[in-house]
Amino acid sequence: MALGRSYNKDFSDSSRIVFNEAAIAAMGLEDPIGKSVNVWGKEMEIIGVAKDFHFQSLHETV
Repeated sequence: MALGRSYNKDFSDSSRIVFNEAAIAAMGLEDPIGKSVNVWGKEMEIIGVAKDFHFQSLHETV
């Protein structure tokens, strides 16, 4: 994790979300932890920012 925390079974995280660094940059958010975003019509609280990593070829952007 770059910031914040990941999901935890000890917390009720159904209305919380983790984004990667690229998503946070695309949204133009500074200090994203604790901010609310609308995801698929539901208000979600950002609890963490994961470091960027590749699912595909390293020739593709994250």
